[in-house]
Amino acid sequence: MLIAILSALGLVSLVIVKLLLSRSGVRYLVDSYGLDRKKLAKLNTKEIAELKKSINLLRKKNDPFALEELIRKWK
Repeated sequence: MLIAILSALGLVSLVIVKLLLSRSGVRYLVDSYGLDRKKLAKLNTKEIAELKKSINLLRKKNDPFALEELIRKWK
């Protein structure tokens, strides 16, 4: 009985942490680049991570035109 309760609590805490990380990524994109929160809400966690990775890659390459083209559809 105790093991079942502990495992349920562990699962709930894992889901909460995953949700917080996802919202953190969305908040970063909204605050840093002015992206629309409603448009980003359609994406799942993996797609948000890929978008952040693509944005950071373009920033490292110092390519403002490609960066603007990438984030334009999310504004």
